[in-house]
Amino acid sequence: MIIDRIRNWFSSFLRTHHRPSPSTQKSSNNLFLTKGPESNYLIEIRLIDRQINTEMKILEDRLSKKFGIGQQHYVPHITLVGGFKASDQKRVETDFVKICEDAPLMKFTINGWDIFSENNNVAYLEINPSPELRKFRKQLAEKLTPYCRDFKKFDFQNEDDFVFHGTIALHIPDGKFEKTISFIHSAFPDHINGEYYVDRATLLKNSYIFREYDFFLREKLNRTQARSPKVYHFSEKAKSEHREHKDDIIRLSSSSNRRVFLISDSHFDHQNIIRYTNRNFSDYHSMNRTMLHRWNSEVQENDSVLFIGDLTYGRDSKGIPFWLSRLHGNITMIKGSHDKIEEVKEFHRITKLTLENHPEIPFLLIHDPKEIKSSEWKGWKIHGHIHNNNYEKYPFINGEEKTINVSAELLDYTPLNIEKLFELNFTKIRYMKDIHSKPEYYP
Repeated sequence: MIIDRIRNWFSSFLRTHHRPSPSTQKSSNNLFLTKGPESNYLIEIRLIDRQINTEMKILEDRLSKKFGIGQQHYVPHITLVGGFKASDQKRVETDFVKICEDAPLMKFTINGWDIFSENNNVAYLEINPSPELRKFRKQLAEKLTPYCRDFKKFDFQNEDDFVFHGTIALHIPDGKFEKTISFIHSAFPDHINGEYYVDRATLLKNSYIFREYDFFLREKLNRTQARSPKVYHFSEKAKSEHREHKDDIIRLSSSSNRRVFLISDSHFDHQNIIRYTNRNFSDYHSMNRTMLHRWNSEVQENDSVLFIGDLTYGRDSKGIPFWLSRLHGNITMIKGSHDKIEEVKEFHRITKLTLENHPEIPFLLIHDPKEIKSSEWKGWKIHGHIHNNNYEKYPFINGEEKTINVSAELLDYTPLNIEKLFELNFTKIRYMKDIHSKPEYYP
C-alpha cells in the first residue's frame, strides 16, 4: 500500500536526517534525566491542523492585544491527563508510547465554544470526542496512577464525565469577563467547527515536548522530530492517503420503486438559523413543522435519503435520533459541522457515490466543499454547509466548479430526487441559483 511506502520513506528520512549530534545528545540527556528528582508532566493533543492552529493563534493574539489576557507562546491543544509528577521518566515514556501504539485512529469534533464561569473564568473550545478517544484518555490516566502523583481531580472522572476542551482564555478577570465573552462571540472562527483526526499525542516534561506519537506514521518522535516541518509533511501525506482509501463508496440504484433523495443543513430546532440564512419562518417551531411535512410528503419509507450534514442544532435541539425516527426513508448521514458522533451508529464523512443506473458520473458527497481541492477530485461534488450565503460561487449548480449545493434553503426545504438532476441535464448547466430558478446552459 502507498501508506506503507510513506512510512518506509519516513523511517529512512529519520535515519538520515535526525541523528542527534554529540552536543545535542549531551544537552538532551541533561534536560531529560531517566531517573532522579520528580518532574512535571502533561499529556495533550496538540491541534496541529493548519487551519485550527492559525485561526486560534490569531484569536489569542487579538485577545492579548485587546484585553491583556492571552497566553504567552500559546499552543492550541486538548489536555488529556495532568499535570502530574513522576520521578521515573523511562516508565512514563514507555507506558505513554505503548498505549499510543495500541490505540486506533481517533477522531473528535470541534463544536463551537463555551465557558466555565464557576471556576477560573475559562473560555474553551467545545470538543466532542469519539468513544475511542474517551477510552484512550482513561487508559492513560489509569496506567500512570500507581507511580505518579498530584493528578488533577478530573483525571479520575468516569470515562463519559470528563470534559474534553481546548482552552481559549484562562483566568479572565471578573471586570473584563462580559466584554471578553462578547468579543469571542463575535470573533470566533465558526468555520473551524467540524470533525478532525487526532494526528498526534504529546507528552510534555517540564513544559517541553519530551515525546510525541504520530498516529498516521505510527512512530514515536523526539522534540526535534516533533517540531520538524519535514516530519509534518510526511504525516500529512500519510493522513491524505488514509482519507483517500478509508472513506467509503455508497452504491445505490435510483428507480421509481426506490428513489434516491438529497438534502443538507435542515437545522431542525435551530432558532438562529432563521436569521443567519433569512428563512421565511416566524420561529423554529413553524420551521420544524414545515420541513417535516415537506420531507415526509416527498419521501416514502422505502426511498433512500443521502443527508449531507447538520440535521439539528441549537440549545433546543431534540437530537439526531429524535428526528431520524420521524423522517421517512432510509437515511444515510454524511457528517456535518454540528452533528454529534455519539448520536448516530454510523456517520460517513467524505464519501463517493455511484448510481448503478448512471455509472458514468461518480459523485463525491461532502459537507463542506472547501475540504477537498479541485485538484483532489475532478468530478462532481454534492455538498451543503454554505447554505444560501454565497450564490456566486456555491449556487444550486455551478458547472464551472462542478458543485451541487443541496443546502435546504436552495431546495425550498424539500429533499431533491436525484433523478431531477439528470432530467435537467445538469452536466450542461453553467449556473443555476436554486431549485426554482431557470438554469443557464452552456452554448
